[in-house]
Amino acid sequence: MGTFWDYVGKKLRLPELERRVVAIEDRIDVLERHVNSSLDQFGDYKNRTRDELGQMREDIDNLLDGVEALVQQAEHKRDIQRAKQLRGRLRNNQTRIDKALAA
Repeated sequence: MGTFWDYVGKKLRLPELERRVVAIEDRIDVLERHVNSSLDQFGDYKNRTRDELGQMREDIDNLLDGVEALVQQAEHKRDIQRAKQLRGRLRNNQTRIDKALAA
């Protein structure tokens, strides 16, 4: 059993942990909207030039870096799942770009 000070310390940390969870959820929301917008703008990969595909690939790489950071920072299971779903969508589009570049 913990001491009184352990109990007080846990109570004082709870608001900070709640703020961190809310901040991560907010970051995931913003990133989801940005990913959706970016992927909608990309459209079809087949009719893109190599330069366009290269820029799109770079954009997806940058988005993936942000999602990977969120996966590592997320503490709540739901947030981790959302970040992993975003990562999967980005990797799928990354593969599609790579195939279009190879064609």
